Amino acid sequence: MIKLSRADARLEGMIRDDGGRPLARARLAVWPADAVEPGATPGASPVASGVADVGGHFTIAPLPAGEARLQIQHPDYPTSVQAVTAGTYANLTVPFPGGVAGEVKAKITGAAIARGRLEATGPGGAKATTDVRRDGTFRLLRLVPGHWRLTVVATGYRNAEQELEVPASSNLGEASIRDLRVELEGS
Repeated sequence: MIKLSRADARLEGMIRDDGGRPLARARLAVWPADAVEPGATPGASPVASGVADVGGHFTIAPLPAGEARLQIQHPDYPTSVQAVTAGTYANLTVPFPGGVAGEVKAKITGAAIARGRLEATGPGGAKATTDVRRDGTFRLLRLVPGHWRLTVVATGYRNAEQELEVPASSNLGEASIRDLRVELEGS
């Protein structure tokens, strides 16, 4: 029986978004398959890392042969973790992100609530946060499309929760849900 060493395998592939556009300069990190589930955020240090070129192509070596998890980070897209196999070519697709834009108002007066915090939990335990601006507006971008639970927290008000389906945006960097209104009741 031959034991495979760390240098026996490499991972090559290409990363695109749902629209077929390559993810230029995406940062990549590889973990053993048993270290993290697909869609989850890894906690331990990766066994290897790399960067996709301007065409979305990448090669990461040396790696242990077999199943692994690849984390893909790009400033315009949500972080993604996908199952890959070292020694095979990986054709990967990252979901086109969605987003939510809206305002936070006092339920009774309709006045804008400033200095609040919006916390969101989405598919696979994905998390996102943003501050509510002074004018009561917020923008939460780079969200994985799917079911999200939004929680708004502001001093002097009861927390408000809202669940919604966030679709992929038609334009990168724009919210796919606009003009969402969240109303808070005084505590």
